[in-house]
Amino acid sequence: MPPGVGVPGARPKSVTAAAALMVAIGILSTVAGGFLMWELFTLQPGMRSSWEAQRTVGIVIGFGFLLIGLGVIGLALAVLRGRQWARVITFVVYGFFICVGAVGLLLFATVFQEFTSSNTIKDTIGTSGAVTMLLVMIAGVVLLVLTVVLLALPGAKRFFR
Repeated sequence: MPPGVGVPGARPKSVTAAAALMVAIGILSTVAGGFLMWELFTLQPGMRSSWEAQRTVGIVIGFGFLLIGLGVIGLALAVLRGRQWARVITFVVYGFFICVGAVGLLLFATVFQEFTSSNTIKDTIGTSGAVTMLLVMIAGVVLLVLTVVLLALPGAKRFFR
């Protein structure tokens, strides 16, 4: 059996759970990216001119989410196969995502009052939408941390060695 590949059936539950979380995060990212691009591609003709710059940036961001989602799903499949390089890349990438998510949460929390009192925001997503966005951000960071912890457990370490 090639190095870095566990014995069939010997995969720890923590690795399976981490890969399942990775697949879920990857699917959500892919769907969010596809949805964002779809929404921006199908803007009404009257709205296109006033939103052209934001539309272009949004499409690029949506495409980035799509690629990240597919990449995370690919990493999850490699993690399931016991590839050490996939575990290391997951630590690095998820560490970066956790840092970005934490900074985003701090920034969002500091401007939350202004954000929810803005008439533009109230008209667009409402206060409940802002609260939902905050809760989704918190849940995302928690899932990222949980995935890293599951892959760092002793049983997972042995599986990848």
